[in-house]
Amino acid sequence: VWAGGCAALALAANTDYNASGVIIICALYLTRTNRKWQCLAGALLFMFELTAPLAFVLVWFYNGQRGACSPLQKKAFYWFYPVHLLVLAGITNLLL
Repeated sequence: VWAGGCAALALAANTDYNASGVIIICALYLTRTNRKWQCLAGALLFMFELTAPLAFVLVWFYNGQRGACSPLQKKAFYWFYPVHLLVLAGITNLLL
């Protein structure tokens, strides 16, 4: 009932993923104890995105343990996301 109400609210508020975003969150939550089903559900529900289903390949191979990394690697991983977005924005501005 709550999920249906949240999906209707997301649809009415015209959020980014509308009701499908709420459905995806619920499906991933409900399959959280079975990685095989979670990856399958996630890949199928994100088929409307071009590369999103590929992310579930990484989820499939995740063993639940935090990996060891050096302080330099920590900083590199921390800065990768904002820096690559700035690079992509710069490329977009050059092309447009």
